[in-house]
Amino acid sequence: MLTILGFAMIATFLVLIMTKKMSPIAALVLIPALFCVAVGQGAQLGDYVIEGVGDLAPTAAMLMFAIVYFGMMIDVGLHFRPTGTPFPQPSRESFPPPRPVG
Repeated sequence: MLTILGFAMIATFLVLIMTKKMSPIAALVLIPALFCVAVGQGAQLGDYVIEGVGDLAPTAAMLMFAIVYFGMMIDVGLHFRPTGTPFPQPSRESFPPPRPVG
């Protein structure tokens, strides 16, 4: 029964977000709360929210750091190329010819 409700919740997310009836943030907050009440677990909703926020806080902090870091890198001129060579190729000017020893 819970599996069917889980798939129904995901389908509800998809339909509401893709038809633009609800914003993604509002859907991610409200739909699980409504399904929790529909299942009869509304009394434990606060405990579920506190546990979920505690579990997701490290991931949210890492995501915020990544957004700030990569935004700053793009602002200073470092452009990330999703295609092409993974590492920049050094030019001949980067490595001058060695000097003779002696």
